[in-house]
Amino acid sequence: MKQKGSVSLRPPAIPTAVAACCLAVMLSAGPVAAAGGGRQAGPGVLPEDLGQGSSASRETSLFTAGESTAPSLSIQLEAPRIDQAEISDNPLQIGVSRDSPSAYASGFNHPAVTWHRRADGSRTAAIEITSAGALGLRAGLQVENLPSAAALQFYAPDLGVAPRRVTGQEVNATVQDPQLGAGAANQPILYWSPTVEDETLVIEISLPAGTDPAGVTIAIPKLSHKFRLGMSALDLELMALGDSASCNIDVSCAWDETADAVAFMQFISDGLEFVCTGTLLNDLDESTLRLYFLSANHCISTAAAAATLETRWLYETETCDGALRTPEIRSGGADLLFTSADMDTTLLELEDIPPGGARLSGWNAHAPTGTEAFTGIHHPLGDLKKVNRSSTLGFASCGTVPGTAQSECVLGLGVDDPDASHWWVGVDAGAVEAGSSGSGIFMSDSWQLAGVLTGGSLPACTGDQ
Repeated sequence: MKQKGSVSLRPPAIPTAVAACCLAVMLSAGPVAAAGGGRQAGPGVLPEDLGQGSSASRETSLFTAGESTAPSLSIQLEAPRIDQAEISDNPLQIGVSRDSPSAYASGFNHPAVTWHRRADGSRTAAIEITSAGALGLRAGLQVENLPSAAALQFYAPDLGVAPRRVTGQEVNATVQDPQLGAGAANQPILYWSPTVEDETLVIEISLPAGTDPAGVTIAIPKLSHKFRLGMSALDLELMALGDSASCNIDVSCAWDETADAVAFMQFISDGLEFVCTGTLLNDLDESTLRLYFLSANHCISTAAAAATLETRWLYETETCDGALRTPEIRSGGADLLFTSADMDTTLLELEDIPPGGARLSGWNAHAPTGTEAFTGIHHPLGDLKKVNRSSTLGFASCGTVPGTAQSECVLGLGVDDPDASHWWVGVDAGAVEAGSSGSGIFMSDSWQLAGVLTGGSLPACTGDQ
């Protein structure tokens, strides 16, 4: 089935008459080898105690476990109107942007906000925001003069889930990051809070002793309203776990520890929230630990989007087709190291440490032979981690069309063609769906990462699978 033809990859739908499934950029054509200083790397594993320095385990001296301040300002928003014609499935969109009501956008500088003085001289205040019908909320904070020793916590009042905590130092590191530069149209750079999976979000801030709240700006101009964890972009029906295509293969039934290098991604770009899949990579320098994380350019292509990245680890079943494993979420964002629209590849370095025991994937940037077989590990429709199996059909050359946001690929190239940049593969078992974008394809004989999924067209669970 090797045919030459020109197809569009924005959106990355390849006509089924032309291709059996998918395109994945070859590591030999991308930046990964340069990150490690060589052509391949073996797997690795993070120490079990390494994750103790992560945001998920952080306690701050300004908050006591179980302590909270009653909100002095409550902001209520009606459910947003969601136009399904404007919802993206490439990458898979899960949230819409909301402007805070103008009367309340000043946030903690609003006159109704009450600051409480504690015995140690610190001051605390809290605001409650409800966006009706939301499955989750993130707040876009505009901050100025925030002390590094300040602390912020984010939680849902009725879920009984531990607050997500960050320090003023972390917030400042994001909004003052020179890589982000000035915001769009000279707008300030926002710090996007960790996700709270409820329609109500409480934001509580503690300022160290000696800080005058009037001299600190903590505005809340934007919200991200999550309208799905995973669902069909055609009908916006909420999907339960396990509702991705039925032929998807549960990762616990088919894979080894390598799958622990793969994470569910959620991030905000231009105010909208999306999900993709990414892979944590090993490098060749054993004296350092660099948290390299690989995904697709059509997922994250800017430093601003990278700064909003949350990763969900171990989002899978405990046993084959069994109960849900307890996932661990990291919300520290990432630095953008490399991105290319032509190669549809993005290389990040995570700011927050994944949980102990997470794997560092080996990789291989070898010259292809044309006979490779692969296993993909991904989160289709934002579902639990799945696998698919594929084989090489041929090769393709892809690049952006001048003057447009479209990418175009020429299929059917030979293994020795110098322009070949992408694997052209056919899926033999499993499926590829929205949310799979950016996931890795692994060589089935060595378990090394060989490419990154760009896109494709595959009727779910039909044909000769």
